[in-house]
Amino acid sequence: MFASRDGGFTWKQVLDFRYVQAVTISPADPRTVYVGTTDHPYHDDSPVEGVLKSTDGGVTWRRVNAGLSHRNVNSLKHQST
Repeated sequence: MFASRDGGFTWKQVLDFRYVQAVTISPADPRTVYVGTTDHPYHDDSPVEGVLKSTDGGVTWRRVNAGLSHRNVNSLKHQST
């Protein structure tokens, strides 16, 4: 996954995972990003990660899969609290 911080003139890889299916960005803090991952169609090429969260604009990521019974995530929606 790649991100641009200059309106798309340049791009930087922020997540080394090929199968990102969904992305949502917090409207309150654009540095908080969630991604939903999915599995490679042949399953042996790439493990599924579930939902990943970054609070620093994609510099670091952590899994946030509590309560997920299935880790193929096809869509995400950010809900304001």
